[in-house]
Amino acid sequence: MDKVRVGIIGAGKIARNHAKVGFPAAKAEVVAAADINEAALNALGDEFGIAQRYTDWKDLVARDDIDAVSVALPPFLHAPATLDALKAGKHVLCEKPMSCTVAEAEAMVQAAKEADRKLMVYYRRRLLNATQKAKAIIESGALGTVYFARTAGYRFRGRPNIDMKNLSPWFNDPAKAGGGVLFDLGGYALDQLCYLLGWPALKSVCAQTYREIDREATEKRGFNVDEFVVGMIRFRNGATAWLEGASAVNMDPRQAGGTKLFGDKAGLDAGSMTLYKPDAEGQMQAETIDVPPQEQGANHSAICVEFVNAILKDRPLTVCTGEEGLYVQRILCGMQESAEKGCEVEV
Repeated sequence: MDKVRVGIIGAGKIARNHAKVGFPAAKAEVVAAADINEAALNALGDEFGIAQRYTDWKDLVARDDIDAVSVALPPFLHAPATLDALKAGKHVLCEKPMSCTVAEAEAMVQAAKEADRKLMVYYRRRLLNATQKAKAIIESGALGTVYFARTAGYRFRGRPNIDMKNLSPWFNDPAKAGGGVLFDLGGYALDQLCYLLGWPALKSVCAQTYREIDREATEKRGFNVDEFVVGMIRFRNGATAWLEGASAVNMDPRQAGGTKLFGDKAGLDAGSMTLYKPDAEGQMQAETIDVPPQEQGANHSAICVEFVNAILKDRPLTVCTGEEGLYVQRILCGMQESAEKGCEVEV
């Protein structure tokens, strides 16, 4: 195989990004697209010269001249589209979150194994140069044993279709989105954090979600998902991690804190890329780590490049695998369950 031929399932913002940036960077050829919305489908096809267009993704995945598909649909459709594509022998790049339930994610991973196809989940944050540099520092042993990690990210006012306009209404429907900020920004943060920690075995999670700011007014406008989440993860190695995420909060987002890792030898602020450790007299020494510059949005392209290269070279994926997506899904759904029940739950 000298070129990967791709079909895009979905015709929204993410699909457009894949057609415009991701797959061209990977030197893949987008040959078909599918979406139930014919107007959006034709707009995507016309802009990027995609001749083959379908209103049913089953017709797209049935084509023999397609090697892989990009599933750029709302989360509740991720599993059905992915399973159909895998059963048709296609490799799959699935948008995040992987699915709405753990059972769906497990079925997706199993189907990929049975079909001997690649399944990649679009958690692009870990392909940032800063994340890769942080990973190298941790693997060098500079931090020693990492016993606690924290990740926090806020938007002052960034709720889909409330503060951020012209987004699809499914963002605010828990049955279609899976959840609110927990499944959206929280998924990115957890994938990045657990990647840095090396995917330690999970033990339990505890979380609380909120929808408090302008609640009465936003509910009338159809906003029915969480806007703030706090949660803790216990790992079987004794380490713990803390998550904070908000799509609307009365706080300066610049002071959320990003991702921090606490080791017994040193600590790392993975946002400012600062390494903290004691000097010879036990006083704090702060070292700023240089990170190679990266064009804005380059991590979008990097995901598609990795996906396509793994197919061309017939090798395993090195990042964002289906198994890793399932790991994150267990945390997301566990935290959601914990918030609903008001107690810690095993995962």
